[in-house]
Amino acid sequence: MEKLTEEALSKPARIVTGYLDGSMVNCKHRERGCVELVELGLLETHISVCEYKPVTCPNERCEAVVNMADLEEHTNEDCEYRQVFCEECDENMSLKKYGKHGCFMSKDVQTVKGELFQVQHRVKEIFNTQNEMLEAIRNLTTTVNKMSRGNVKAAPACHPKPQGNIVVIGGDDGDRSLLDSVEMYSLANQTWSKLAPMQEKRASPTAHFYNGRVMVTGGRSELQGTIRAEPTNRAYQDEFTSLVCQLPLECCGHKTTILNDHDDLWLVLMGGINWEQGCLSSVECFDLESQVWHEQPSMSEAKYKLAAVLVP
Repeated sequence: MEKLTEEALSKPARIVTGYLDGSMVNCKHRERGCVELVELGLLETHISVCEYKPVTCPNERCEAVVNMADLEEHTNEDCEYRQVFCEECDENMSLKKYGKHGCFMSKDVQTVKGELFQVQHRVKEIFNTQNEMLEAIRNLTTTVNKMSRGNVKAAPACHPKPQGNIVVIGGDDGDRSLLDSVEMYSLANQTWSKLAPMQEKRASPTAHFYNGRVMVTGGRSELQGTIRAEPTNRAYQDEFTSLVCQLPLECCGHKTTILNDHDDLWLVLMGGINWEQGCLSSVECFDLESQVWHEQPSMSEAKYKLAAVLVP
């Protein structure tokens, strides 16, 4: 009996072939994921281009079988046998070999060494800072202990330099010669400087700073009894100029003070000596705004070269 083979089979009638070719069948790669239904006559064509057709990776030594649709991704991204280029030794090699390659390992080692050096440097800085802090704490503790035993005196407080100026006006040179000089001492710079002199020489006057000007009252002079004032600009270049008022009488050795009484400013004149009347017990108040003198109750006794202080 003749063996049954594909070649021994007789072709079916064309009508049968046409009927069968029109039948819808599943792709042979259904188990790999293909869900296409194709006509039997087109099955071979579909199978040749089916995305789920199994193909072997073309990379050398790789035996992986993947769907045809996944071949490019596997070949270029996933395959451990894909070719990579080593810039250190200028060679192509598989990724698997590159992972064990000496250049790659050396590069990693150098990176780790650099990071380790930075860590060691930072640890050293922290260690030095801790030592400095410990030394400062020890010194502070020693100082506190000595101070508690009275062995160390506290450092004097550092005070800011005083500000302002002191103006010295007129006087007597000790040989009965009167002076018209004006000098200023700077508290901040600790220096003396000469300013414009008064219009007349006088000794034993009183002086006050009022409304930006220095007022000089009375004293021993050829023209006693006047109130003098000087602008207090920094240069002190303006000469003393007379105010329009006069003291109630010529005097020296008296005392004056500025009194602020409910926004009214008064120049209070007390005691002194007059060459005709002798020692004085009178008290006069001068309104600095209206420039009018007002007589006040006298002191209990006449006196000159006295001291007076305003007590709030």
